[in-house]
Amino acid sequence: MVCSKEEGTMEIPKNLEPILNIGEEEDSGLQELAYRKKAVLLALVAPYVPEKISPTQYLSASLGLSEEFGIETVISHVRKTTKVRKLFIAINTPGGAVDSSYKIAKALGKSFDDITVFVPYLAASGGTLISLLGKEIVMGLMSHLTPIDPQWGSTPLNSLPRAFSKLVEYFEKKDKKDAPYPWIALTDKIDPVELETYNGIITTVRNYAFEILLNVHRGRKSPEDISKIANFLIEGFSSHSALLGLERVSGIGLPGVPSSEYGADWELMRDWIGRYFLKSDSQHFIRCVIPKKIRKPKPATKDKTNGELKATTDGRKSKVQLRI
Repeated sequence: MVCSKEEGTMEIPKNLEPILNIGEEEDSGLQELAYRKKAVLLALVAPYVPEKISPTQYLSASLGLSEEFGIETVISHVRKTTKVRKLFIAINTPGGAVDSSYKIAKALGKSFDDITVFVPYLAASGGTLISLLGKEIVMGLMSHLTPIDPQWGSTPLNSLPRAFSKLVEYFEKKDKKDAPYPWIALTDKIDPVELETYNGIITTVRNYAFEILLNVHRGRKSPEDISKIANFLIEGFSSHSALLGLERVSGIGLPGVPSSEYGADWELMRDWIGRYFLKSDSQHFIRCVIPKKIRKPKPATKDKTNGELKATTDGRKSKVQLRI
């Protein structure tokens, strides 16, 4: 059954075929990197070109159910194929559903013991949450994460608690009868149930970030320091679209690493993501490379009869890679 839109087959439940966009790469450079680093390589790429689903409608990739099933399928294949528990993951995503982002991060965290995250360009919102898995978060000149404050549609859920805090601060020093009417109207519009609902969602996402960071940095950072990082990612920025480059990422206590420390390996991971930027799709491209022994051709030897050089072979057929 075909599970990649471009290449590769494996047996998967037929009802999942339409929502899976996964495959195992055969690129020799990536295979060499995986073998040399003894690491599984994984790419999670949201293309910039949305998929046209009607004459007037387009659908862009967002972390959701298809990505959950895709990552689960890849993890299952990795477990059956190799005992390697080191992961290099390249991420390019605008984010998506909170629950899907958390479930993907949790599944990867349970499946691999040592994770390095590469962010050549964008790992926003839910992508930032997944990036917290990295013992190192490798970033270049154009790389950025974003805050992980949850959104309701296009509205940041932090907005209501912040507005409430400003009103409390304002009326601590001013009697209601002396306040301008717009301030009084604002107090009447705040719904306490809605406020508590928003606070509950914010607390949930904060707990997700804390849990991921604690599992990665246990013994290296104190729970108090980890809590500060999680709080800052949720509440430390005035806008959901704030950019966190390498310096800011490192400044808040995350393990940001300059791309120069990875040299050619960084170039490979960045170029891998670039292959899918301009491909139209409504799902993330999920691709993997599993480390396998690279079979080098035997050196040429002299033929005893005429002294000519002839390449030797072992007479066996090359093993066909299983792709997903």
